[in-house]
Amino acid sequence: MFEHWTLLVSILILILASGFFSSSETGLTAASEAKMRQLANNGNRNALLVEKLKNDKDSLISAILIGNNAVNVLASALATSAAIALFKDSGVFIATLVMTVLITIFAEVLPKTYAIKNANKFALLVASPIRFIVIILTPLSITMRWISLIFLGKNTEISEDREEELRGMIELHSDNSDSEQREKKAMLSSVLDLSELTVDEIMTHRGSVSMVNVEDKPKDIVSFVLNSPHTRLPIYSGKPENIIGVLHVKDLLRSLQNSNPET
Repeated sequence: MFEHWTLLVSILILILASGFFSSSETGLTAASEAKMRQLANNGNRNALLVEKLKNDKDSLISAILIGNNAVNVLASALATSAAIALFKDSGVFIATLVMTVLITIFAEVLPKTYAIKNANKFALLVASPIRFIVIILTPLSITMRWISLIFLGKNTEISEDREEELRGMIELHSDNSDSEQREKKAMLSSVLDLSELTVDEIMTHRGSVSMVNVEDKPKDIVSFVLNSPHTRLPIYSGKPENIIGVLHVKDLLRSLQNSNPET
């Protein structure tokens, strides 16, 4: 009787351990990098650990997979052994059915659901123990990565995949949007193409820039600004090389209106 209770408690502990590994993986991968950076700048030690773990995702995922699979296999083996002792030939079927339900609900669905809903908080909570586990399992993690490289080779498309993912996110958040959002979309998309652009494609030669001479008569300046298609114009004094500021057309029109309230 004592043996049965020992096996039952051991199985429950292993299921909880499996849930810990599953939820840790979800929480750490879903944690906000911006939030962790902010907390790390404020001296939060656990936030620094989360950043280290996220920066070495290969070691993190490998360690979690090793730990999770180890406890799942051990829990299933103990459950099968106990079920065979109690139910003889049908014990294997019963153990498989019961463990599938328990692991799915209590080691996968519930822990991961909680972790995804509380990603930042949970990541900070599990950072220290997961970091310790990653260090302990480093030799096995390295072995797993070597085996992966032997069978799968090195992934050379990571940067391209990330660029396409960014483009997809920009497209997703700009669908059915107004003109302002479309302008932002064009700006963000152009940032991804900077490496393919040359300086002359994005800069305007000084000789082609519309500029205002501060020494001109106010009437001539207003006339020049109103006939210009631009909303911001550089202001120079004496020589075009001597730029002293930028004139915002809206500010000029507002000043004109304030000086002539009846118009």
